[in-house]
Amino acid sequence: MRIVPAFLALACAAAVLSACGGSSSPASTPTQPAAAASVAPTAPAIAGGTPGAVPTSAATSAITPVQPGDQVELIGIVGTLSSNPDAIEVTRLSGAPVNRVDVPSTAVIRSATGGRIAFDGIRTSDRIIADGHISDRGDALVADDITVSAVVPGAQPGG
Repeated sequence: MRIVPAFLALACAAAVLSACGGSSSPASTPTQPAAAASVAPTAPAIAGGTPGAVPTSAATSAITPVQPGDQVELIGIVGTLSSNPDAIEVTRLSGAPVNRVDVPSTAVIRSATGGRIAFDGIRTSDRIIADGHISDRGDALVADDITVSAVVPGAQPGG
């Protein structure tokens, strides 16, 4: 009768060792299932688009450089403003590959909340969308239309 419990204990020990890989020492490298190791990561899905697809604007802006006179749009954050001539230095978020927006007297400047504003109504850290064309030197966007969105409506710089 003593043989049956000893046999059961031996069978259980064998089953446990085979399930753990048969070794009581830690493995030197972690193991991964073969299927997980061979799957390539995918790009995140784009809202309303195909998973892994590259947005058209990113693909075309890298392929076709802008030329002087090209109609473009620039989205950015206002850095500094200069008033002779009127110009805005921006941190570019997207759009034309320039960091300066020249603002001629013919440019229309609008607030995102509605209505026209003057050049001096633009503040550091405001967000802008500027539409216009690339300057003859290719270093600035000459604005036809600028839409300004205050980061915190009513906020004043330095406060």
